[in-house]
Amino acid sequence: MNVYGWYNWSRKKQDHTNAVQISKNNFNQNIFTFVAIIILTIVLFLLLSDMQDAIDFNLVIGLEALITAMNFVSMWLMAWKKLENWLLWIIADIMCVPLFFEKGYYLSVVQFLVFIVIAIMGYFEWRKQIVRT
Repeated sequence: MNVYGWYNWSRKKQDHTNAVQISKNNFNQNIFTFVAIIILTIVLFLLLSDMQDAIDFNLVIGLEALITAMNFVSMWLMAWKKLENWLLWIIADIMCVPLFFEKGYYLSVVQFLVFIVIAIMGYFEWRKQIVRT
């Protein structure tokens, strides 16, 4: 996904401006985003539930599947410079904090708190850039 995003961001129009500009999703793109997250969550849940011990409960597996699906869709939206990618990153990162805390991954909790701050800053910076164009 990173290679695809790099390729997409580096494309130029004939006038040498970036082919992909920062923009917001329209209604249909938001519906597609939501549906993609749901479908990916279900697929990932089914895959993860087969790999987990019986000790893990479905709520944790479902949360991990949802976070992973949101992160994958966020990467896709970021490749297209969609503002909503930052909102998904923020939500997914917030969801990671209690999950990692529960599992005792305290360094990861700190890391994801930093990621939340970075995503908030990214959201506001991109939002300013949309207003300027």
